[in-house]
Amino acid sequence: LYPSLLAPFTALPHGIIVAKVTHWLIGAAAAVLTAGLAATLFDRRVALLAGVGVALDPFLVFFSSLLLTEARFLCAIVALWGVLAASLRSDRIPLARWLLIGATGALCLYLRESSLGLLLVAAAFVISCRGFDARSVSGAIVAALCVVASLVPWALRNRQVTGEWRWLT
Repeated sequence: LYPSLLAPFTALPHGIIVAKVTHWLIGAAAAVLTAGLAATLFDRRVALLAGVGVALDPFLVFFSSLLLTEARFLCAIVALWGVLAASLRSDRIPLARWLLIGATGALCLYLRESSLGLLLVAAAFVISCRGFDARSVSGAIVAALCVVASLVPWALRNRQVTGEWRWLT
């Protein structure tokens, strides 16, 4: 997924600079998403502190200038937890929200395959917080199927290139 983000910049005259500016904007979005998540879970004061904390994090500022996935993954993982937090606050989670959870989880997995364990823990957390009801279990299965479906093209590509089914690397 990440090379497809960088590929369009190669055709531009100053593609590396434009790519870095894009990375800075994604890093800034991580601060906004963190503030939104904190506002969902706590209050506006905590949201402001969390957003400013992420915006001033020296590691995030440093990695936002590099053509690496750190800031992008942070954005994706905060978005995932934002969707999950909103799901915990509602009485009923609609199918569209479960699909959004699955799509956001797939994005996290495509950026960092090591986040698979986190996705499993997040699904278990939501199911347990909702009292192991059948709707939550079936919704989590829908989200998991969404993640698996997003990995099929990659696994097929790896099967063609390497001769082995590799789902994550």
